[in-house]
Amino acid sequence: MRPARENGRRGALWCGALLLAGALPAGAYAPSGYPGSAWARGSRNFDGIEGTGTQGWVRQGVRWLRFGRLDLNTYAGYAWRFRTQERLYYNVHGPLISAVLEHGPISAGAEYTQQRYPELRETQSDVSVFGSWYWSLDLRSRASRHDSGRRVPLGLPFSTWGRVDTHPQGIEGNGTMGWVRQGVDWFTVFGWTCGTYGMYNWRLRTQNQLYYNAIGPSAGVSLARGGLEIGIEHLWQRHTELRRSDKTFNLYLSWFYGWELKRPAAAAADANKSETKSEAAAPTLKTDAAKPAVKTGPAKPAVKKDAPKPVRKRRSGP
Repeated sequence: MRPARENGRRGALWCGALLLAGALPAGAYAPSGYPGSAWARGSRNFDGIEGTGTQGWVRQGVRWLRFGRLDLNTYAGYAWRFRTQERLYYNVHGPLISAVLEHGPISAGAEYTQQRYPELRETQSDVSVFGSWYWSLDLRSRASRHDSGRRVPLGLPFSTWGRVDTHPQGIEGNGTMGWVRQGVDWFTVFGWTCGTYGMYNWRLRTQNQLYYNAIGPSAGVSLARGGLEIGIEHLWQRHTELRRSDKTFNLYLSWFYGWELKRPAAAAADANKSETKSEAAAPTLKTDAAKPAVKTGPAKPAVKKDAPKPVRKRRSGP
């Protein structure tokens, strides 16, 4: 237990130092932003393997450099993954720090984690290298030029997320997970959008795979509002190591929230100029929409979990 406690203290110190370094001024230089985000999901599966589960992460970052669409960010955070059945090599939680290059929907970087496996009573320090992507598109907007005026469906949201990482010395080994989803938004009631979707999911790794590796399609019905989504889905799931296929239902609730603690310097300067010019006239108060630094997929924490299901987040300006 003593090495585990020492590793935990060391990880906490690194996380604190990372955030403190981003907050301190360095002459004329200052970070261009402080992106953060949180995601969580709860589910109830009826296949006899996963049971009731929860997973998620919260992280705060520092955007050090920006070259066009290329950002260099560092993050400190905490991630978890738990379920009630077949928990031995699945349940895990712990802090992390990461350095990430992000360009549009693609991210790549390295992460250092302190992963606690409660069922094994073991804590493991690990460094991983990863690549990930998240991309979304409303196909209805592409087809709007051919629209005959009908208002149903409201949208045809397409999205995909995936991650590939390497843990050569870890319990989980090298792995990949992700999904591809095509949905239909049918109608909106009291701000909630009702939709249906078809999806393909995969979750694979090279070590301790028995009750982890799974692939297969699913179809579901969801209600979404902002970053919150609830739904039910039917899964056709293949557990490759068990050589077993299941047809089962899954109930879920997920949410996502992203924030930016500091507007980029260029945007702040433009806003200040605009406010100065309009000072003599009757002012119209303007606020810059804080876009999430991460939608739902890019650069997921190294504590690997089931691929996060997409949350259709209405953006004012993941």
